[in-house]
Order: sequence, then structure tokens, then C-alpha cells
Amino acid sequence: CNLLYIIFLLIFIFAQSLLKELGLNSRDSNEMAERFSQKNLRVRPSSDEDKIVTNAKAHFEKTLVEISGELVGSVAALEHPTKNLKLNYGEIFLRDNVPVMIYLITQKRYDIVKKFLSVCLELQSTNYQTRGVFPTSFVEEKGKLIGDYGQRSIGRITSADASLWWPILCWFYVNKSGDHSFGKSQSVQRGIQLLLDLVLHPTFEGTPVLFVPDCAFMIDRPMDVWGAPLEVEVLLHGCLKSCIKLMELSREDHVSRLLDQRLILTSQWVEDLRNFLLKHYWVTSQTMQILRRRP
Repeated sequence: CNLLYIIFLLIFIFAQSLLKELGLNSRDSNEMAERFSQKNLRVRPSSDEDKIVTNAKAHFEKTLVEISGELVGSVAALEHPTKNLKLNYGEIFLRDNVPVMIYLITQKRYDIVKKFLSVCLELQSTNYQTRGVFPTSFVEEKGKLIGDYGQRSIGRITSADASLWWPILCWFYVNKSGDHSFGKSQSVQRGIQLLLDLVLHPTFEGTPVLFVPDCAFMIDRPMDVWGAPLEVEVLLHGCLKSCIKLMELSREDHVSRLLDQRLILTSQWVEDLRNFLLKHYWVTSQTMQILRRRP
């Protein structure tokens, strides 16, 4: 609960920074501030926003943990009431740390984000069955990094969305920080190719979507959601677009026929995925008429 409270406050702070980046002038900002001022809202008179934000930031700093002496990410929870050692609340989840890293980027704390991306890249699976998969979570035990690829999750299934989030966060970091050398590095480019080998795999269905089993995304619990859910396919679209951006960045210094072929394949896959989602997921008046005719 404490972490959810902190996350909501951090989202509020991030939204304020976003408004500045969008270029709102002072008049627009004043009008917005007036519209959402305390006199127009039903709040307690004793509420102190600055104090709450300060406390939220202090709690947030407590969630950051070190690996090899460097801050690398935020744990799932500071302390769980049951204090059950079998629970993994003390681990760093890739999926959960995406909004954390975005907030840190807005605060220009790029070193933590780069360390987080590097550790995830180091733990990217090279085993035959899970080759290219990023860990759902990781933790340092006795000086050794241990990644979870689904063996300790509730559903005992590898998370699909954790791997799809990494290229998006990597491109966002490279674009905002200007650290193009990291995006062009051999380790990043190799990680992208391993992930694309896993994702851009032809299936008998002949569709560009990514099929996932139940428990493979969001909360890793059975939700009776499987197949090609929209949230996973949209995430796949963003993942592939980010991979293209990172590969184009590498192409500036290194021309390769294999890289050009992969760029063409990935771009075509993105276009096919977009058209597929617009056709089968986008609800139009024609779609509603077809649904009404069905018994």
C-alpha cells in the first residue's frame, strides 16, 4: 500500500514535468493551477502538498537498492506484513521499475537507469528454451545476481511483458540522456537481436501478433486472459518500434547487410501488426453491425 501511495505521487510529479516539456506557457499554467487550486477542490484544509511530496520522495529513496555498490532499481515493497521469506517482494521487477526509471530520467539520474538496463541485459537468457527472454525480476544473493524467468512466479510462466518493456525503456533513456554510445554498444545491439529472434518467429497462424498463455503478463496470476490480448500487442508494437530506432542508431556507424535485412523485416512486421490491430481490434460502426447480426 505504501508503494502504491508513493507511485501515485510520483506520477503526479512526472505529469508536472511533462507539462513543462510540452511547452505550456505561463498563462496556460496559471489557468490550470487556478482550475485545480484548493479553493475549487474539496480537500482538507490542513493538507500540505509539499510535505506529502517530500515524504513520498523520502520513502521512494528507501526502495532503491544497490548491486555491486551501485543503485540499480526499486524493490517491490519495503516490508511485507507477513514477513514470509518465500515471497519475492524484496526483488527488483523489470515491469514494475519502468515507471520508476521514467521518473528517474525526468530527474536526470541517468546513472541508475543505465545500471538497471545493463543488469537486465546481463541477465538476458541464453538458454535454448528461453533464449532472448529478459528476467521478470532479479536479486543479489551472496554477491551473485539471480534472475527469475518464471520459475518463482505464481503462475510458473515466463513473463512476456517484461521482455517487451526493455527496448522501450532503453530507447527512452538513450533519446533523453543523449547517451548514443550505449544504444550503439555491442551488448545492446546483441540483446535486441536475441529478443527479435524470439519475437519475430513465424507461426502456423500466419498472424503478426504475439500469442501468450494465461499468467504471462501484468500480475503473473491466473486472469483467464490468454491468446493475443490487446495490451500485449500494443506493447509489442512499441517494442518493435523502439528496436528499429536503436538499430537505426547503430547503422549510422556500422553498415551491415544483415542489419539492413533485420530492419526491413522488423519494419514490415510493425506495419502488418498495425494493420491487423486496426482490422480485428478497432471497433467501428461496421464492426458493431456485424456483432449485432450474430446470434
